Amino acid sequence: MILCSIISVNKKLFFLRNALLFQIIFFFQFHVHSQVVLFSENMGTPSGTTAITSNSFQNATLSFSGSSDVRATTPSSGYTDASGGGNIFITNTIGRDFVISGISTVNYSNLVLSFGAHKSTTASNLTELVLEYSLDGTNYTTVTFPSQATGSGTAVWRLISGVSFPAGAAGANNLRIRFRQTSSSLQFRIDDIKLVGTLVVPACTSPTSLSFQTQPSNVLQDATMSPAVQVAAICSDGTVATGYTGSITLTVNATGCGYIAQTVSFVNGVGTFNSIVFTRSPQSNLTFTATSNGLTSATSTPFNVNSPAGAPSVFTIIENNFDAIQTWGYSVGTAISVGSGGSAGTDVVGIVTEAGTGVLRKSFSVNNTSGQQGSKNTITFDNVSGLSTYSSVDFTFNVLSFGSGSGAGNDSGEDFSLEVSTDNGATWTTVLFQYGFSNRLFPQSASPVTSLSLSSITYAPPTASSGPDTRSAFLLTLTGISQFCFRFTAQNNRSEENWAIDNPKLTGTTYGVGVPFNLPIVNLGNDIQFCSGNSVQLSSTLTSVLNPVSYSWNPSTWLNNATISNPTVTGLASSQTYTLTVTDADNCTGSDQITVSVLYPPVIIFLSPP
Repeated sequence: MILCSIISVNKKLFFLRNALLFQIIFFFQFHVHSQVVLFSENMGTPSGTTAITSNSFQNATLSFSGSSDVRATTPSSGYTDASGGGNIFITNTIGRDFVISGISTVNYSNLVLSFGAHKSTTASNLTELVLEYSLDGTNYTTVTFPSQATGSGTAVWRLISGVSFPAGAAGANNLRIRFRQTSSSLQFRIDDIKLVGTLVVPACTSPTSLSFQTQPSNVLQDATMSPAVQVAAICSDGTVATGYTGSITLTVNATGCGYIAQTVSFVNGVGTFNSIVFTRSPQSNLTFTATSNGLTSATSTPFNVNSPAGAPSVFTIIENNFDAIQTWGYSVGTAISVGSGGSAGTDVVGIVTEAGTGVLRKSFSVNNTSGQQGSKNTITFDNVSGLSTYSSVDFTFNVLSFGSGSGAGNDSGEDFSLEVSTDNGATWTTVLFQYGFSNRLFPQSASPVTSLSLSSITYAPPTASSGPDTRSAFLLTLTGISQFCFRFTAQNNRSEENWAIDNPKLTGTTYGVGVPFNLPIVNLGNDIQFCSGNSVQLSSTLTSVLNPVSYSWNPSTWLNNATISNPTVTGLASSQTYTLTVTDADNCTGSDQITVSVLYPPVIIFLSPP
């Protein structure tokens, strides 16, 4: 019986020990560094060529878009877990893309992507296909992956794995992943996209202090501070307590004014102050103090409140309307021959009159049919420097496609692209891509104006059902640049096919200084002298104040009231310097001093004669 009891106790100890060990292993696996599949997409099973917006994808919670399409041909194969169903087909048109949106990476780090890829030729190393990510759907960041093998037998499906995303892609509510075509001669296919990440569990939920994550910046009077100031609740190990709730208050230091203290709630451990406005200027070396119940407060770095911006002044820097005004020079590149067969012709670039106005045209000298001889050429406009003096620079222009007769208009593959550079041509960014499409014609129009950006906007080609795209007028606004130039590239093979540009123009905008609402100015006038035994009334003149106003005289001795603008001094026996401090409704202060001196009558001494 005793032996059995010992065995029973040993078994219990054994099971308790192993249960504890299992809990420890479980904690570290699933609460510290769990590798989790955020999503896996096999593109569904289309019956044929299908538009992305019409396809049934595997992940219904994500959004899929782009100018590519989904196909059932050339199914994926040759690598582990190849799905073999539908795949994304990216044809040889620059700008074609495939975008996956709505991916949440909150509480995940170490994001790693894998995908199946197919290239159309053995000469490609697959780097012509660009992989990018975005947090806002406008600004994209390139994600690099290894170049692939070239040569015989390499135009096949392969799995590209271990593609690491930059740390900036983690913690996003809506991560976008984009595959984008940069080649006009290659075709690609994409399948079996999978994104994994490391689950990050906050180290603590009980913060001890506050820390400014986004410091305040200099701001104009009456303008909203940007970027928004952010303050985080910090744990003792230095991490953000993302599960912490409560409120946080932001106050300005004693010398600052024209700002009302704000209180916001923590969201994921961070308080965001996105409506900070100061109504008084100029002010310098101000700081914010962040406070929250039970947490150590934090003080920001200094910032200034500057005088408000005045009315904008707009200047025409340079332009070319290809009529009377031709100040913006350009150079024509060397034409590249495209196609074969048909009539021999030459590239045509020059100014012509279209619809009563001069335009710069790119065309071809003869009429050939589809696929026959034509030309491609690039026209580059001169670099413009000295732009740093402007607050912003607007680049405006028009594009049109015109012609007459049978077969007039730019066809498929006969495209127009426009690029800009802000470093004198060292690097270029495509901001517009216009597709040729089945005798495409569209006139020059002043409206509507389409805004462009340096995020390389591209347009999907129009379809037969939607009719031709008639966008003609474009605007690109840039700030913080010192120089600018642009170029456009166009292709066609008929004299009845004409791409043209008109009215390229640079306009600069500057802002003068507006009227500042200064801090209170107090004037007590000149020092005063008065005879002993009398009284004297002090007076003050105030400017740049917001009523109501409070007064405080220091010292208060010998004054009948130290909280009014004009107290009376009575019974003063010797000189005294008074300081008046004024505080107005914006909690802005101003002060001045005055010295009051007492004069005594002369003492007459009568002396008796000796």
